[in-house]
Amino acid sequence: MSDRPRPIIDEINAPYWQACDPKDGSAPRLLLQKCGNCGELRCPPAPICPGCGGESFTWQAASGKARLWSWNRFHKAYLPGITPPYATILAKLEEGPVIISALIDADPAEMELDCPLRLVFRDGLPLFLPAPED
Repeated sequence: MSDRPRPIIDEINAPYWQACDPKDGSAPRLLLQKCGNCGELRCPPAPICPGCGGESFTWQAASGKARLWSWNRFHKAYLPGITPPYATILAKLEEGPVIISALIDADPAEMELDCPLRLVFRDGLPLFLPAPED
């Protein structure tokens, strides 16, 4: 296990984190919440829909395809276990939501915005790699 900070797991986000780091030997998956009222997909999980205020939801697996939407490089240590400089990215999932993550095995400064990414999991965390253009 890495020394990165671990998520705080609660009753709303537990299915999300359990799918990212399954203990039953199945492949990890990124789950998106789908509003039971308006159908909006969201990530990270939340108790109410930001679009309509609905409180019911189901889970839908993401395809793992995304595009580099934005990135930022940090030069100060804000969290233990993450040594600067490091970059965070905003990945726009094929399904629509934008999530905060990290790009591995590449420098986002050397990539074009909107370039394709693919989802991978390391230590139960959803991360992204550059992907070939479809």
